[in-house]
This record gives sequence, structure tokens and C-alpha cells, in this order.
Amino acid sequence: MVGKAEIFLIFAAIALGSTQECGKLTNGNIEDTNALLPWTVEVKERSTNEVICRGVLVSNQHALIAAHCLWPKPYFKSLKVISNIFLTINGQSVELMDIKIHSDWKFNKDHFDADIAVLSLFNPITPSDKVHPICLPPLTSGSNVLVVPGGVAAGVSSLQTSNVRERVAVEKNSECFQNFPKTIQGPSTRTFCANWPGEDIHLPNSFTGGYYYNKDNSWYIQGIESESFVQKNQCEFKKHSVFTNVASYIDWIQTIVKRDTETQWKDVELKCTFIKNLEGLYGCEVEHFVVNSPSVRIASVSGQHQDRNSNAEVEYVWIKNSQVPYLPRFDAGIFFPKLKKYLVTDSGVKFVERNDFSGMPNLETLDLSNNDIEEIPDDTLFDLNELVDLFLDNNKFKAVPPKLLSHASSFQRFKANNNSIEIIDTDFFKNNSNLKIVSLDNNRLHKIDVDFRPFRNLKKVDLLNNACVSTNFNDWRRLKTAAIITKEIQETCH
Repeated sequence: MVGKAEIFLIFAAIALGSTQECGKLTNGNIEDTNALLPWTVEVKERSTNEVICRGVLVSNQHALIAAHCLWPKPYFKSLKVISNIFLTINGQSVELMDIKIHSDWKFNKDHFDADIAVLSLFNPITPSDKVHPICLPPLTSGSNVLVVPGGVAAGVSSLQTSNVRERVAVEKNSECFQNFPKTIQGPSTRTFCANWPGEDIHLPNSFTGGYYYNKDNSWYIQGIESESFVQKNQCEFKKHSVFTNVASYIDWIQTIVKRDTETQWKDVELKCTFIKNLEGLYGCEVEHFVVNSPSVRIASVSGQHQDRNSNAEVEYVWIKNSQVPYLPRFDAGIFFPKLKKYLVTDSGVKFVERNDFSGMPNLETLDLSNNDIEEIPDDTLFDLNELVDLFLDNNKFKAVPPKLLSHASSFQRFKANNNSIEIIDTDFFKNNSNLKIVSLDNNRLHKIDVDFRPFRNLKKVDLLNNACVSTNFNDWRRLKTAAIITKEIQETCH
């Protein structure tokens, strides 16, 4: 009988799509700082072209990096959107199709749990001696995931941009964390620690890299560096690194790799009519566009620009009068870096998910009116941090998730007229202090738990033609409007 580990290794070989073996070094020893590590990738910020992190290829279409590179603490810039970053592999630029940060990663915690992300390349690489994946550790059963001792920490000293290659000793977390600042919480069970040789003092806190081990002349990725600390005690230096244990996440990684390698993407061209609309915005308008599969992605755009404009001036994309039950994967931020509005109307849209909008970091308006959408997942809009307007008129919604807008601190206008929505949850607008307009005419509302009194900018709440209330509140009473709305709702919709 073939075991679970053997099945994974067979699958991994298929995913590589080549006879090139994983984890093989063809020029030198891994501890030689001049030796090429063919699985190394650099993650660069698009706006500055600066390297923000380094990672490793684990298939011909996937790389692993630390989640904190993309989703750091709030006082640093978040880069967890595809159009903010790209990769370089052996000096060549590579675009991404998707970013998956592990759902357990919490950027404001200090125990380093789940500090891991998978980057999916837009197109697979062709493995060669100079570029190919490192091996993933085999699947293991039980909670005690093996950490192979005697491995090599390899990466870069970010402050000096110099290669670091060093054999390190694995330590128990309980011993290792005694050397860390007291502000650090207890370690996660899905991490491990390594102690660096005391005589070597070239490692600063900014080390970025991984922990590798060798088996049968192939190198495996065991850990992704999460944090390093250097302490000086009298005349001795103590250096310790925390690594995310990759072996603890093999099932999660395998699911992503399997999904991408089994998906046969169809690349299509977005044929734009470039025009300036009545608002004075320059945009791309598309009609008679057909997408009949969830595996369609926009790989290029075309069309004749007006008045010496270019893609760089495009602020809106409007797909209309089309057949688009599935929205195409659209990394719009790469094609149109100033995109502010995305409209897909009168096009038979039925299904939406977070990946449909993950490449639109600056989007302010999303209009999906006049379609056939019945449900929208809770996290659909979580990458749209600048969202101001959401228009869902004339669809088939019976409910809207309570946390749909929880991330959008600048949000102002919500319109979902002519649906079948029955309940608006207490916290639906909880984090939207700039709320101005709510329009829910002709739904089936019989319960509204929102208290509108805290919203000082509120101008209109249209609740006409609902089960428990049928009133349109405009700002004709201004400061008293929110109080009147709340009183009416409390009397009729609880």
C-alpha cells in the first residue's frame, strides 16, 4: 500500500512538471556564500523596486515566504495585494497570480504562529540547473512534527545585503525564548528555534532566510525565518532565530499547489473602448464580454486610447451587457495602476469571491448592480481597504454577511435596492464612521439592529417598501435624522 508521504512525493513530482529534481545543488556547497541556491526568490515592492523579503520555490508555480513580509504590524505598510509586489527569480521578473496568507497569521501577535504565505506565479517557471524548487518535507501524522537537526540557515543579512550560510543548532523553544525580549509572548508549537555559533557575529536582527536540511543528496525546506535576535552578554554574543516549521503546514500548502496545478487557466484579452465619462473619469468600457468558467483570467488589454492617454490614466473599468456568471481573475492594478472604480453590470454575474478583487488595491467604487448574485462570502471585500461605495441593486440577495464592510474605514455609500434582504445585523456598519447613504428600498427587511445615531455624516437612509418599515429618511432634518431613523426602527423592526 502506498503511504500518505509517498502519495505526496508523487504529487510533488507531477507538480514540478519537469524531470528536474527538487533540492539539487549543481555548483558548490550550500555553506559556500558564493554558491547559487536555485530555489531562491526575491519579493520586491513594485513602487520602489526594493527587495522586501526572500523566499523559496517549492514547485514550478509556487513560492513560500514569511507572512510578515506582506502583512506586518499596522504601523508598517501592508503589501498583501498582488499588484503591490512581484518576484525576481535568477534576475528575471515574474508576476503573481495569487497570494495566500495562512488564516491563523495575526500581524499583531508576538508568538510567531502561522507566519507563512504561499505565492502563486502567474505562469510556471521552466526548471533548470539554475532555477528549480527546493523539496518540501514529507507529510507526517500526529502533532509532534519532526525538525531535522544539523541543518543550515541560509539567507541574506538585509542590512548588509550579504549572503549568510551557517550550520545552526536546533533548540527547544522553552530554552530558546529565554533569550528573547520579555515583550515576546510564548512560542507557537508550530515554530522551532535555532542557536547560532557564538564566534560568528555577522548576523544582525534583520536576517531573512530559511532553515534547510539534506537527505539523500537533496535539500528540503524545514523552516522560514520569522524573527532573529542578537544579544550581547558581557563579551559573548548570543544569536537565536525563530522559524516557522514548514512541516506543520504541508496539508495547507498541498491544497494550494493542487488547486493551481489542476486548474487549466484560460487567458483572455480585455478589449476596451477607452472613453471619458460624464464624471470626467477616463476609463475602459467593455460590452459583449463572455466568461463561462471560473478559470478565466485577463492576461492583456487592448484598445485605442484617446487624446494621448495611456493605461496609466485609466480610473474605471465598466463591463456591461455581457455574459459573465463568473468574474474573471483580473489583476487590474498592474494594467491600470490608478483604477478607482470597477463596474460589472447587466452581465448575469452569479458568483463572487475574494480573489475576484484582490488585484485592485486602490478601488473606491464597486458596482455589481443588475446581476443574479444570491450570496457574497464574508471576506469578499477584505482586500479593498479604500472602498467607499458598494452598489448591489437588483440582485437576488436574501442576506448580507455582518462583516462584509468591517475593514473599510472610509466607506460611505451602500445601495442594495430591489433584493430580498431580510436582516441587517447590529455590526454591519460598525467600522464605517463616515457612512452617508444607505439605500435598501424594496427588500424584505423585518429586522434591523443598526443604531444609526453615531453616524454624524449620515444624509439618507431609504427603507421604503420593506416588511417592518417603509420610509425614506433624507437629511432634511440634518442632525436629527439619525435619531428619527433609530426611533422608527426600534419601534417597528425589532
